[in-house]
Amino acid sequence: MRDGGVKKSLEVYYNWQQILQIKVIRDLRETTSLQVIRKILDFFEDYQIDKSLKNKQIVAVNEEVFWIDHN
Repeated sequence: MRDGGVKKSLEVYYNWQQILQIKVIRDLRETTSLQVIRKILDFFEDYQIDKSLKNKQIVAVNEEVFWIDHN
């Protein structure tokens, strides 16, 4: 956007938790679709599991997804 000939830049700030979430989604996107990622998040929501991906080990192979729970 220009204001009086001066270009203003948009600054976006993420907290550390959001950066970790973005990294996990980016990594998942290398092996699966956004639709599958949405299904993963819906699953966590349906079963009232914390939807945060940063602390979960998720492996996607084609359209199959495995959640490795070490507990």
